Amino acid sequence: MGLEPLYRTLESLCDFEELNRSNTHVSVVATNVATGKTRYFENRDSGLVAPMVAASGSLPPWFAAVKINDAWFWDGSLVCAAPLHHIIETHTY
Repeated sequence: MGLEPLYRTLESLCDFEELNRSNTHVSVVATNVATGKTRYFENRDSGLVAPMVAASGSLPPWFAAVKINDAWFWDGSLVCAAPLHHIIETHTY
């Protein structure tokens, strides 16, 4: 069962296809469990999916790490308390 119920809930509340087509820039941040490096997932790149959003809020020890491709991720605040610099750097007018 795992995180599938959470993914279904997120998908029922958010139209990820529409979000990924949108001109609005959406970015979520997660921490790679193995490397400790910050990773930004964005709708401007290959698109956002429910596991990316879940990973950005998976704060240990209460929530399990989320597997995305071949890596495991936890909440991005573990290494980046205020990821605003990324939003400012990638902002377009």
